[in-house]
Amino acid sequence: MIKKIWAKIKKWWKGLLVTLGIVAAVPIALSQIVNFNYTPATTRIDGSPLALADIAETRLYCNNQLVSSEPGADGNFNPDLMPGNYTCYATHVDTSGQESDPSNEVTKLVLPARPNPPSNVTVE
Repeated sequence: MIKKIWAKIKKWWKGLLVTLGIVAAVPIALSQIVNFNYTPATTRIDGSPLALADIAETRLYCNNQLVSSEPGADGNFNPDLMPGNYTCYATHVDTSGQESDPSNEVTKLVLPARPNPPSNVTVE
């Protein structure tokens, strides 16, 4: 809930700054959907079994900031990221609220989307 409120506040401030000409508007088309795949953990930090049903939430962090969170552990994330370099990792939160250690880190380079790509070429 706090994250949604913060997103609205940021959007309002950015709109105000763009309107005043202090900040240039960045087209949304520059961001990219990035696919992250993972294998859900099967053990807790102490080595005890971790059933899939015991995973309440899986979190994705990029550059040490929470980027995405989803209930359970379905094996993938598809966040919309702005161009840049990202070092990302995931954690699980079990049903008792304990967050796991971070997974291995993955580095992603997100390039800007190209606006108005040409239509597919067909041969007749």
